[in-house]
Amino acid sequence: MTAILLPLAFAGIASAAPRIVAAEPDATTVPRCSRLEVTVRLAEEYADPYDPAVVAVEGRFLAPSGREIVMPGFWCLPYRNASEGGETFTNPGSERWERAGEPCFKVRFAPTETGTWRYRILARDATGETQSAEATFECVPSEARGFIRVSERNARAFAFDDGSAFVPLGMCIAWARRNGPGDTYDAYFRKLAENGCNAVRVWMCHWAWLEWTQGEAGSLAGYEGVGRYNQMVAANFDNLVQLAERHGLHLMLCLNNGAWEFGRPDGKNAEYDSWGGNPYNAANGGPCAQADDFWTSPEAKALYQRKLRYIIARWSYSPSVWSWEFWNEIGQESPATVAWHREMTATVHRTDPYRRPVSTSSWVQTAESNRETFAVLDYSQLHYGSADAITQMLATCEGKPLVIGEGTADEEGVEFHNSLWRSLMAGAAGPPLTWHDGPQSPVETHDRYGQFRAIAEFLRGENLAAGTYTPVRLRATASDTSLGAAQRYAPVVLRPLFSPWAEKAPQGEFVVPPDGIVNTRGLGTKLYGTNADRAIYANPPTFVLDCPVETDFVVTTGECSGPATVEIRVDGAPVTRHELPGTGRRYVPEADSRTVAHVPAGQHRVQVLNAGADWIEVLSFVVAAYRDRNVYPDLAVYALQATDRALVWAQNASHTPEVLSLGVRTEPVPGTSVELRGLRDGEYRIELWDTNAGTHADFGAVMCKGGVLSLRLPEVATDVAVKVLP
Repeated sequence: MTAILLPLAFAGIASAAPRIVAAEPDATTVPRCSRLEVTVRLAEEYADPYDPAVVAVEGRFLAPSGREIVMPGFWCLPYRNASEGGETFTNPGSERWERAGEPCFKVRFAPTETGTWRYRILARDATGETQSAEATFECVPSEARGFIRVSERNARAFAFDDGSAFVPLGMCIAWARRNGPGDTYDAYFRKLAENGCNAVRVWMCHWAWLEWTQGEAGSLAGYEGVGRYNQMVAANFDNLVQLAERHGLHLMLCLNNGAWEFGRPDGKNAEYDSWGGNPYNAANGGPCAQADDFWTSPEAKALYQRKLRYIIARWSYSPSVWSWEFWNEIGQESPATVAWHREMTATVHRTDPYRRPVSTSSWVQTAESNRETFAVLDYSQLHYGSADAITQMLATCEGKPLVIGEGTADEEGVEFHNSLWRSLMAGAAGPPLTWHDGPQSPVETHDRYGQFRAIAEFLRGENLAAGTYTPVRLRATASDTSLGAAQRYAPVVLRPLFSPWAEKAPQGEFVVPPDGIVNTRGLGTKLYGTNADRAIYANPPTFVLDCPVETDFVVTTGECSGPATVEIRVDGAPVTRHELPGTGRRYVPEADSRTVAHVPAGQHRVQVLNAGADWIEVLSFVVAAYRDRNVYPDLAVYALQATDRALVWAQNASHTPEVLSLGVRTEPVPGTSVELRGLRDGEYRIELWDTNAGTHADFGAVMCKGGVLSLRLPEVATDVAVKVLP
């Protein structure tokens, strides 16, 4: 393109102001929602071109409608990907880059209106401000759906600018390190797109962070420290965003890893991938003497806001960037972290002209522990959320979408499959973004991408953003009560929901009724031991049972720390003591993760405690034979219901990893019935969907009378989905 040559001084502006030598657009005709890039060269050189207080470049764009949009510019040292095959991955020591141009500023902008746009480039430093001559470009129509927002018609959903729904479906691929064939974003994005996916959660943190990780190989050589941005890492994310654009995928871009950057889970905080290497650490030239200073230090906050401006300037032009996520698993909130999130959210909303959604995430699954944080954000988030955790978060953060930012990818694929459908149908904005751990991920080793395709097909033609789809739990009524004694009693699985660290669980006794439905909101995920600094938080749970037959009570553990012993007492008497192997903080091996106690038929009190010194994480408590299937069908039924249609998912409640791990055979659930209430009267067509194949068959027609529609379900071996359509 021909450069726009500019005068050295303007009326009313001193000649000492920064001089714009050239402002060169890469196009004069731009499809709607596509990128216009203006390369800007200044006559002056600056010691810190990243600091907008030193030098700031921005574009001011006037839409055909008269609306003005201000887009910040960014300093750029162009690089070309010289890695073998030109593939995109995040392994800074292995990446290879070549210089591809001279230093410059760039302004990237995506027009959202067709017609003639006018714009000027502004440059500002301590001496004054200069602006370019006015230029124009033509925005022509395209098929782009626009940027993603929270839906105006359904507050629990996302929508594109054109009103169509964005139901995030995909994976959390935090990294792709090219540690084997196909371990690249190119390969993973291709497979996701081929199977109907539209979303990926990607991390931009310590090994691939603009300010972190120094070294000599690959992009590590581009490290310059806090407030200065590694241009090779930035070029890699240019490639990543463009790759997402080509595949029709939308990125939830996670900017920091709170679970490591202020202190590692194993306590090795002095390591370079934790506080020891954090660029905000005073030992590394940053402003913070200790990690907690990050949240309150004015200098640290100013540096972070500067980074946010840079990120927005470089990548916010792209509709393929769905949302900004400040932190991966930052933990439970404090007044300081809430104030920080409020300030940074305001910064993003003020700076990002496309006003895309902002969120954060926490390892704490208790909604109240981050209530104030999510109140200042655009959507809430859980990782690996159960149905009850989803319900709790939706109630706590009412009027916001809920994203399950990480989801299970178990080896057997049972919970992976169940979680995709359960999260969507329990009211989350979409299925979990399944955790992907490189070539060894079960999604890869077992080629389970087709599971995403099945949901994509089920959602085809449904606009969840078009109106209120209310999540409801339905109770099935048994149609066949002929189960014999051997199959009659189903397991009951209780998953704890109270997960804040170093807090006493608010409830210690839980009555398990015959239907097995227990509110576990106050049931702690931690069993605290006998150490003085742990015992103050101990509240070992007691379960009041009325067992119809003799059974086993099973405790499944995840992590633990220090000496850890699971003890189960029945009616006050110790029945089982299971010492968990290892030292320090560790994951309990699969073979040692279950502790079993035999419980006779009749009424009993079962207590679970940690007889060791430190803490134990509990994933679930299971009563192996309890709920009478002849009275309470072994079926969990979820629905998303509007006034004229409903989406239903029915799951065999015993087809779960917790039950299957006991060696219990999962019996098919005979035909049952559920009632949908609140639909408009009239005739409805029923479609029965295979949740693995993504295919369906007509299942007849049903009348809704008086706002009640009785839906008969077929036998359910594992799960089934149903559409109730006008």
